[in-house]
Amino acid sequence: MKRAIVILLSLAAVCILALSGCEKKPQVIIAPISPEIFRFPNGATLPANTADRAGALGEIAVQAHRRHLLGGPDMGANRETVEIAMDMFYDLSQAQGAGEVTLFFDTGSAVIKPGERDKLEQFLSRIALDGYGRTVHLLLIGSASATGPRELNTRLSTQRTEAPLPIVQRMLSGGPYAIHPINALGDMYSPRNVPNQVNRLYQYVQIIVAYGP
Repeated sequence: MKRAIVILLSLAAVCILALSGCEKKPQVIIAPISPEIFRFPNGATLPANTADRAGALGEIAVQAHRRHLLGGPDMGANRETVEIAMDMFYDLSQAQGAGEVTLFFDTGSAVIKPGERDKLEQFLSRIALDGYGRTVHLLLIGSASATGPRELNTRLSTQRTEAPLPIVQRMLSGGPYAIHPINALGDMYSPRNVPNQVNRLYQYVQIIVAYGP
């Protein structure tokens, strides 16, 4: 993923490269149907002239993620679609100058710590000003480390995705915004049987913002 999770991976690169048990990221390519339309691996399409590109990409990622969690024969295609849509959303965010913020949690917790709350509020204050008059799309990606049972990790990543919502609602209430939540992705790529300082890098919620019309 090109999105800002690369920051986390770079911090842990030395540790992770020396350890096994971390699933490799699939290599995927966006396949064009024509110069005007792109087809994702699960069949979703995105016309190049889509008026609200951020909103369309956010929903493609969310719907593909939900289908991925259900399993089935298209599980791999849906996972690849999530990866591609998130990368495209991140690229759009960077091109618009909106950016992202990552909040880290204590082990086993989904409570936003005071320092992380301040970081989020400062980020949203800027977004509220820069996005005035436009729809603010927020792609929220909750994560948990691979330590512990999958059910616990799923619950934690979901709670971490939801944790910023009251602050978002309070600070962006002056204009239109849309939430695109994705959870339970972290332990797909988190290494197993590693020191706690590595596990902590995967206990987060990342918020990527892009503007619609």
